[in-house]
Amino acid sequence: MSTAYRFCSDVRVDAVMQAADSLGLKVETREEETKTAFALTDGKVYLWFYHDGKENMINDMVRYGQNYDAREVILEPLADKLGVDFLDEYDEGYFDDTCDVDCGCHPDGDA
Repeated sequence: MSTAYRFCSDVRVDAVMQAADSLGLKVETREEETKTAFALTDGKVYLWFYHDGKENMINDMVRYGQNYDAREVILEPLADKLGVDFLDEYDEGYFDDTCDVDCGCHPDGDA
């Protein structure tokens, strides 16, 4: 089973890479996906990031298989470092074009 996530605001690949480096996370890629995907790992847990390949904006992230701790080990510390919130596919507003006001992305209540 997998779980998809997305940031509540625009985040560039280079910002993710800088934050990941400061958190001691490593980057891994597969040769066939290097133009639009990469994984961050602590050596045990993996979280895949997908981007548009043009503007280098992160589109979504996916935890695959047995990487159940990816949210706590990788995504939450990364989002904290970047100062952004995120939703998972089970959250209300995930499939909307914009975040729901209740997602926490808009502390003043403005969507």
